[in-house]
This record gives sequence, structure tokens and C-alpha cells, in this order.
Amino acid sequence: MSYKSILVQLNAFAPSEELTAAAVELANRFGASLIGFSACNVRPILTAPEGLTIAAELFEQEREEIRQRIQSAETLFRKTASGVSHLEWRGYIGVPTSALVEQARVADLIVTRSPDPAASDHDRNIDIGQSVLEAGRPVLVAAAARKAVGECVLVAWKNVREARRAVVDALPFLVAAKEVRVATVASGEILPVQAEVDDVVAMIARHGAKSVKGEVISADDGDGGPILDKARGMGADLIVSGGYGHSRFREWIFCGVTRTLLEDRSIAKLMSY
Repeated sequence: MSYKSILVQLNAFAPSEELTAAAVELANRFGASLIGFSACNVRPILTAPEGLTIAAELFEQEREEIRQRIQSAETLFRKTASGVSHLEWRGYIGVPTSALVEQARVADLIVTRSPDPAASDHDRNIDIGQSVLEAGRPVLVAAAARKAVGECVLVAWKNVREARRAVVDALPFLVAAKEVRVATVASGEILPVQAEVDDVVAMIARHGAKSVKGEVISADDGDGGPILDKARGMGADLIVSGGYGHSRFREWIFCGVTRTLLEDRSIAKLMSY
């Protein structure tokens, strides 16, 4: 198993050459096609009826600016990714998250950047959580600072569908990693949970992973803190996790683990739902 098509999501108003470079490294590592993606929506313009003509002009001006921004993002993408054998570009004027979810069909892996806590404009920025929960593809959320991804991997295990899916989706990373640690947090009896972890370790090892170990972390804190502490302690550059959440009144509500992991920007995360 490998990734043969990687989609990298770029903000039209702040395209990241660093993020593109990280995606290029992954595409070359896995021999994958690389698809650049950017989308931005025209913000609604509220005005009185007598100002409709001016509003229409402002709408068209912003639409043209967005078109030019997306074009500039494409130019930067193609320049940065010129070493990849097969490149594509997909740019859209529309709601970024919805467009990304729709285009997820072309990718084995989606790469985006760690969310900026101040970035709440959904006409220009994707909603990372909604993307994880709706895309139907693994989403690699890069760390704030570019660093190697996949040499030392921590699998945040929980015996539920989302985590089982994440482990399979992350196999190309797990098989190639120098070290893989499967860790779960338990507050009660350890032995049954240890048996689960041992099963996951064996499953990953059967795919050819070189160094896989399992561990049960005894803790009452279920908000993801112990997982982050373990990842930092072992020097992990990637955390593999299920994305746990549900939709309520069109807002994505996460459990503590997913929320804590997404708020941390120091380590890359691969999430599946």
C-alpha cells in the first residue's frame, strides 16, 4: 500500500511555499502525483436597495481579486513543486471547506497546515475539523514549523472505528518509519487494554514495519494531554489518530482528544474518520 495521489491545500491569500515543499517531499517519497488545491469565497456584501449597483461592482472586484490570488497561488505551487513528475492544479471560487471535501475524491492523502487559532474566516480558510470528518480521506495536518514527517510515529490507539481506520490509512508512514509506538490511555484495568495494543502492534508489524512497540499509559486525563506528552517524550514527528466528533446544528463538536491534538501545532497529525 502506498499513496499515489496527494492533494495539498493552500490558502489563496497566504499560500505557503513551506507547506508545498513538505508535500513535494511526500510526493517524491511515495512516487505520488501532487495536486495543488486552493479555494476562496466572495464575502457577502450587505447593502440597501439603492446601493445594489455599487454592491455588484464590489462583488465583481473581490471576485476578480480572488481569481488573481488563486492564480498566484498556482504559480507559486508549480514553481515550488517543479521537481515532481506529475502535477495538477485545482482552484475554485467557493467555500474552501466544501470545495476541499468535494475534491477529496482525487486524493489518497490530503495535506494541509496546522490551524492558526486566529484564522476563523471560513470564506478564506478551511475548517480542519470538518475536513477530517467529511473528506473520507486521511488528512495530514502539518506542524507549524516544517520538519521531517514519519521517521518516529506515535499511534494514539482507541479500539473504535476511527482509530482502526487511521491505522490502515497511515500504513505507508508506519511501514517506512524508523520507530512506531502504539499507545493508549487507560484509567482502569491494564491487561485487557494491553491485549488490544499488542494486537495492533502485531498487525502493523505484519505489514513490514521495522520497530513497533506498544504501551498503555495509565492516566485519568482523557483530553489528549498524555498522548502529546508521550509524543514529545519519544521525539515523535507524527501522531496518528482517529478524528472523534459529531455534527450539531452544522457545527463540528469534538471530543477532548481530537480538540487537544488539533490545537497543538508542534507535531504533525494524520487523522481519519
